[in-house]
Amino acid sequence: MVAHSREVVLEDIVEVDGLRTTSLPRTAIDLAATAPRPDAVVVADAVVRNGSPRLALLEAWLRAQPMRGHRRAQEVIAFADARAESPLESVSRVSMHAGGVPQPALQVPYSDSAGLIGRVDFAWPAFGVVGEADGDAKYLDADLRGGRSAERVVLDEKVREDRLRALGLRVVRWRWTTAIDPEALAAHLAAAGLPIDHRTLWSECCA
Repeated sequence: MVAHSREVVLEDIVEVDGLRTTSLPRTAIDLAATAPRPDAVVVADAVVRNGSPRLALLEAWLRAQPMRGHRRAQEVIAFADARAESPLESVSRVSMHAGGVPQPALQVPYSDSAGLIGRVDFAWPAFGVVGEADGDAKYLDADLRGGRSAERVVLDEKVREDRLRALGLRVVRWRWTTAIDPEALAAHLAAAGLPIDHRTLWSECCA
């Protein structure tokens, strides 16, 4: 266990169940400055997804100065994206960036003549590729299955994927073991036709 001590202004302190703690934006900043990048991005994505604008993270970062790891924290703020809906998607984004994968669009809806097919986790429209990060929870967690059996979820996904392929899209799926490995994920996506270039620049998101 590593202990970190730094000044915290009153604006970044909140009370939860009678206990004083740092606010979500400040907590995200502290982790962004000290934690491994995948972990830091998981937290930052979750904070902006749950209602704290990225500006709130930036303001917390400014109030925390001077701080060790301030550049790392600033990079995580710029990378945060409220559209990442799970830790698996957040970690996948980090590995894509590290692996030289082109920046994807997130949560992109696709439709056909029968109507809405659904939203894909990642899309590269210019290359005709979509990506799905598959965690175990959507098959094993009854709440996420929405009353469906695990078998029904798999069958529904097969139909959904067939409809996406009928649009001319290449569908790529991966799980945690691939998501945590930048080289493995990049190779997986390259096999579907994405160009890999470690000089690729990503723009900041809109969170």
